[in-house]
Amino acid sequence: MKILIFTFALLLLSVFSMAEESRPQPRKPECDKRAEDGFCPKILDPVCGTDGNTYSNECALCYENKLRHTDVMIKHRGTCESV
Repeated sequence: MKILIFTFALLLLSVFSMAEESRPQPRKPECDKRAEDGFCPKILDPVCGTDGNTYSNECALCYENKLRHTDVMIKHRGTCESV
């Protein structure tokens, strides 16, 4: 019986650790000279910022960071889900 409980506990622990790892980690946007100058392409490729705002693309997020003196990171690709 002890072995069964121990095995079940290990199984639960491994499931919870895998669930934690599957969450994407925020990452810094890749900013280039165009973003610094505000010449971002008008290509719609939305990213969700760690501030909860959706940006039209990674370049737009870089430009907003420069304008506002912030360090918003990319939470995930796509639009932010409204709560």
